[in-house]
Amino acid sequence: MRIAWFDNAKEWGGVQVHLADLSRMVVAQGHSGSIVCDVALQSRYEIAMLGTGVEVVGFPCHRLSNPRAWLDLWNFLRKESPDVVHSHLYWATRLAAPVAKLAGVRMVVETLHLEEGWRKGWRQVLSYLDGAITEMFVDAQIAVSNAVAKSVLDIRRTSRDKMHVIHNTVPREEAVHEGRKSHHLAFLGRIEHQKGLDVLLEAVSMLSREGLVVDLVVGGDGSLRGEMERKSMALGVSKMVRFVGNVSNRAAFFSDRSILVLPSRFEGFPLVLLEAAWHHQCVVATAVSGTPELIEDGINGILCPSEDPRRLAEAIRRAVEGNELRERLSGNLTQTVSDRFSPDLFLRRTMEVIA
Repeated sequence: MRIAWFDNAKEWGGVQVHLADLSRMVVAQGHSGSIVCDVALQSRYEIAMLGTGVEVVGFPCHRLSNPRAWLDLWNFLRKESPDVVHSHLYWATRLAAPVAKLAGVRMVVETLHLEEGWRKGWRQVLSYLDGAITEMFVDAQIAVSNAVAKSVLDIRRTSRDKMHVIHNTVPREEAVHEGRKSHHLAFLGRIEHQKGLDVLLEAVSMLSREGLVVDLVVGGDGSLRGEMERKSMALGVSKMVRFVGNVSNRAAFFSDRSILVLPSRFEGFPLVLLEAAWHHQCVVATAVSGTPELIEDGINGILCPSEDPRRLAEAIRRAVEGNELRERLSGNLTQTVSDRFSPDLFLRRTMEVIA
């Protein structure tokens, strides 16, 4: 079977990591495939796919108003004749699904990575558009969490028969331990409003004023990085917070950290929580979207409400001061991911949908 994975985003994030891991696993099973992407991400995908046998094809396809995007995708599909086109996120599907069907592709699959609560006001019109595209051109949808599936079905009002929930996965990595301390915290993600780093900085400031000094390392980049650096200085916690930019070596990043904090305002099914499990992190996260489908409060992590720095500070204090609690929660999380969110299970369920 030949598959064309389609992504027309311009920034690298969890969706792109998911797609790279998926294509690598599928091709390793003996299938063939290509990642078709916007030129902005072509080199990043090429690096990620080195030695995997996955071809990377790039052309300007981010702007749907660009006629060349439609023509280039049409020409590629007519030339390569894939059995399946698998698009990621709604912008990609708007382009890929109709072109794929018109080009004679047997099956079109869409993976949904986020809840769609943003479709309010005039944006509600887009839900009707995407609903129509789904009904006419998409054969199957994969949601990365039950929360995402419910959001999309409620908003687009499309057929439930097409929807499949397959939670994310990440390849297992060996953890490295180098003098982890209880007050060593980690944040890893895009520095955007969605991820709630501003709330975490306020929580760190509260803890500092109450006599608990932590060491927070912030991995990742984004449009709000400069603003967050300034905010840490304004809150008087800049000596407790280090911004290290994009992280390529997860093992090294987590090696001296004890607690991962994910203060998101919304999510799909966060890859970083799965990574944290393999690196034996104690997780403190907000109970949003698909996160509670992995993290059970007090069982394998600590959950708190979003947009609430006081509750987040209390959750962090509980993790920092509870040595036995941290060990129990991190161990349980590793076991949960191993049992329920393994790469083998993810691949088997995905192939059942696209075969």
